[in-house]
Amino acid sequence: MSTSHDLTVDLNLPINGSVYNNGFFINGLSKEDGSIDYNKPIKYVPENFRESTNIINFSEVRDNYFSLSNFIDDPNYNNKYISRSDFLNLYSTYIPEKPETGILDLDFSKSNKQFSLKQKRIVPIYKKVNNNFQKEVIKTTLNKSATYQFDKDYILSDISYITSKDENSVNISQLSTLFINPMTNVMTFDSLKGYEWEDDFGVIKINGSELAHLLGFRL
Repeated sequence: MSTSHDLTVDLNLPINGSVYNNGFFINGLSKEDGSIDYNKPIKYVPENFRESTNIINFSEVRDNYFSLSNFIDDPNYNNKYISRSDFLNLYSTYIPEKPETGILDLDFSKSNKQFSLKQKRIVPIYKKVNNNFQKEVIKTTLNKSATYQFDKDYILSDISYITSKDENSVNISQLSTLFINPMTNVMTFDSLKGYEWEDDFGVIKINGSELAHLLGFRL
């Protein structure tokens, strides 16, 4: 026996003649009062069966570069752009059914629709010059009169691979990249720290071959 109310049956059947409404009385409606679907099964749908999500329809977007002034209310960004491909890479992490995941957050609650990043990401910035888009480059120079120091003490085996065939010859290879922080005048061979500096301030890098030349090694 069902614990819920599934169906009501009226057993008040006449002895002579036809049954009331020719036997039709569904959901409190007679056949005349019902719609064309009167005698079809009823589908019960929860109130929240339809949910809306925020998406960007890129089929409607033709530009290959998006002006940052559309997202940042600052005149300094009027001639700064992000490429379509870089923005698509960010947007690809967004799942409309699970907007809490990914690194991109879309806010369409206001007329001026916005997006924000939940995590820090570094993407190239472009500027428009004579209808051409050029990657913006910030030049950093070192103060030659400043004093620079390492973040810790290093020995040669920390930054290179050393082999020797005999006591009179030493081969040094795989020299690490040297990172120089122009803001703090600190140097490091730690690549993780170096890339953090690069993301935050910009950094000057000296690769292995350049470093070997500066140290006087014969290539």
